[in-house]
Amino acid sequence: MKKLKVVFLFPEPRFEVIGEIIFDNLTGLFWTKKADLGPGLVTWNEAFEIIMSLIEKNF
Repeated sequence: MKKLKVVFLFPEPRFEVIGEIIFDNLTGLFWTKKADLGPGLVTWNEAFEIIMSLIEKNF
């Protein structure tokens, strides 16, 4: 049985800071520098409203 050798190059830089966003050039995922964008503990509906507000502001 032959072995398969996979060579994968990580993008450089791996992570980029774009304003308040951290972007992972390898996975395409992104997240905010500030983890808690809400006013603390919120209900599911309040969290949904916060997200909709961020989308409207093109965050």
